[in-house]
Amino acid sequence: MTTSVPKFKVQSEMPVFEDEISKNTGQTESISISGLSLPQTTDHIPIRRLVVLVPNVDIDEVKVAREIWETSTPAQLSVLYLGLCTDIVEEPHMRRMLAMLAALTRDARINVETRLEFGRNWIRSLKPISRAGDVVVCFAEQQTALWHKPLSEALEKTGASVWTLSEFYPMKNNSSPGPYAGILFWGLSIIILTGFFWLQVQTIRLTVEWAKDTLLYLSVPGEVGALWFLHKILS
Repeated sequence: MTTSVPKFKVQSEMPVFEDEISKNTGQTESISISGLSLPQTTDHIPIRRLVVLVPNVDIDEVKVAREIWETSTPAQLSVLYLGLCTDIVEEPHMRRMLAMLAALTRDARINVETRLEFGRNWIRSLKPISRAGDVVVCFAEQQTALWHKPLSEALEKTGASVWTLSEFYPMKNNSSPGPYAGILFWGLSIIILTGFFWLQVQTIRLTVEWAKDTLLYLSVPGEVGALWFLHKILS
């Protein structure tokens, strides 16, 4: 691999990431990103690690790993690839992707790690592993789970330093949920919950105890299953 100017984006800007040794005596090494100089001194928090949020889609792993390598190597930054999956069915695919990215990025000069979490909330998954000096790298196409707003905006509201990568997602043959998918999900969920509540009220009025108890017990997994099936369809 040859080092070149990376194509990272800090929002809409095209930053330059390079090592600069100050010519003035008494000053230390600094990292210049888009004209912003972050001195490696005790007065400022230096950038130490890139935390890359890996989506559960078929991204170009070689291209992504190259961009991360070209950015982290000059300043010898550590790299953490963080994956998020919702169930055990997705786990093998995510672990393979994380392992591939780590293998393609790993270098004698930098430390590369992977981590897989279960859930849907990136911000919640980041909290226990965040450190001073972290920069969170996400993709421009990544969105928050409920309202489908850009993930980078949600991360910025938490005070995190965020860089975005664009043009690394596959062409949109993977249909992502529309902007009203969250509203539709909650609307249909309320209808399902209301319907099951009505059925449970009718069941309680039964005079045969064993039939009443059996139907009530069966209604609970039926209710959960209906909500899960709705979620799968809208996802």
